[in-house]
Amino acid sequence: MPGPDKRFSPRLNATASDYVVYVEGSGKVKDVSLGGVFIEDRQPFPVGTVFGFTLSLGNEQLVVKGVVRQCIPEKGMGIRFHEVTLDTRNKLERILNNMIRAHAGKA
Repeated sequence: MPGPDKRFSPRLNATASDYVVYVEGSGKVKDVSLGGVFIEDRQPFPVGTVFGFTLSLGNEQLVVKGVVRQCIPEKGMGIRFHEVTLDTRNKLERILNNMIRAHAGKA
């Protein structure tokens, strides 16, 4: 049985157009939160790997750095955002709030 969820912000399901690009490849975003992102990638990085990437959510792009916190072989990796600037955090928060409003409008 999984332990309690330790996230400090809720995860939002991504849309089909949300993706990540990094030097070693790219992947689809499964879900995203203010604290991190799950990237679907058949060759995920090992836990502890720190890398930079471009996160594309809808029409918005963010250049961020993250650290791999979870690695699921053949599936993907859970990334915690790392060394995020205040401007980037504010932009991410705005994007996530827009995603929440868009999702609420469909309910």
